[in-house]
Formats: sequence, structure tokens, C-alpha cells
Amino acid sequence: GAANFAADVTFADGADIITASAGTSNFRAGVNAGNSIASGGNYNVVVGDEAGTALTTGDQNTILGYSAGVALTTGLRNTLLGSTAGDALVGAERNTAVGYGALHTETEGDRSTAVGVFALSTQNTTGGGNIYNTAVGYGAGNVITTGTSNTLIGALAGDAITTGGSNVAVGTSALSANTTASSNTAVGYQAAYSNTTGTPNTSVGYASLKLNTTGGNNNAFGFNSLA
Repeated sequence: GAANFAADVTFADGADIITASAGTSNFRAGVNAGNSIASGGNYNVVVGDEAGTALTTGDQNTILGYSAGVALTTGLRNTLLGSTAGDALVGAERNTAVGYGALHTETEGDRSTAVGVFALSTQNTTGGGNIYNTAVGYGAGNVITTGTSNTLIGALAGDAITTGGSNVAVGTSALSANTTASSNTAVGYQAAYSNTTGTPNTSVGYASLKLNTTGGNNNAFGFNSLA
């Protein structure tokens, strides 16, 4: 039955806190947190109301936050921290999402890292998923659908990329208009800011190659270079 405590609860030295589940060595805390874990679902940590509530046979997931990983069922080795982080993942593996809405609508993607509010927040919802994307910063890579192997660091870095892959954007709003182009490197505030489909370009420096849209094979190094 239920128990209410009017003061602190102290456990004796060496005592363990064990929560029941059909799997092995799972820890659950919160309304409906991890309440569907089945035999074969092992070594999960699920904390927060509705966190990991669909988890069945997934192993070694760490899920913390309201509705974090709420749809995850058989996924493995995911780390989801923050309210609604990774809340659409189902069978995904080895993803890291830290921040409100990080990896928000991704379903099957593997090996992606999203750190920041809404980072990688609108990924593939049609199956297949995305792999090897790294986005750090508010809204970084937040509309990627099937693009893979992008590295985006900075607020709104690469925030228009949909299917482009193998891009590197470092700096606030770097490569911010890029949609389908691949293999671009932009380092610096608003570097290659207007690039949409041009490829491959290398832009290093504040606002370097800023107004280029579709041109390719450009190399710009330095403050406002080829802006």
C-alpha cells in the first residue's frame, strides 16, 4: 500500500534502495516512470513523471525528466536528460540528448548527440532515423530530417539543414541558411550564413563568405573574407 512520510527518511549504512520491475537492476522514480519494463529490460535508470513509461526490453538507458524518453521501448544505451528529451525515440540506440526538447521528434536515429534546448529537435519521423549528428547549442540543427554526420556547435548553428550531411558549423548562426548542401565547413559568427546549396565551401572567420548562397568550391579565411 501507499506510505506517507512526514519527515526525512534515512537508510542505514550500506542499505540499498531497490525498486521492483520485471527486469534486472532497474531504478524507477516518478509517476509511471519505467512502469512497462519487461523481463529482459535491464540496468535502466528512469526518473521523472512519465519518463520511459513505454520502456519494455531496452537496456542500459538513463532517462531523467518529465516525459523524457516517453516512447522508448527497446532502445539501448540512450542518455536522455531534460523534460521531453528524446520523447519520440522508440528503438533508437546510443543517443545523448540533454536539454528541454533535445532530440524532440526523432524516432529511430542512432549515435546522435544533442545538447541544448531544441537541439536536433525535428529529426526524422518516418523511420530509418539519423546517425552521427552532433549539435550543441540552442536550436542547433533543429530541422535536420535525414542529414547525417553533421557537427554543429553554437546557438542556431546549421538550424536550416534538412538533408545535408557532413557539414561542420561552429559559431552562432554559422551555416544558418544551409538546407541540402553537404561537406561545408563554417567557423565563426555567421560564417557562410546565407549558404543554401553551395558545396563544398570552407569559411573561417567572422561573417566570412556570409552572402554566398549557391556558389561552391570557395575558401574564405579571415574577418569578413569574401563576405
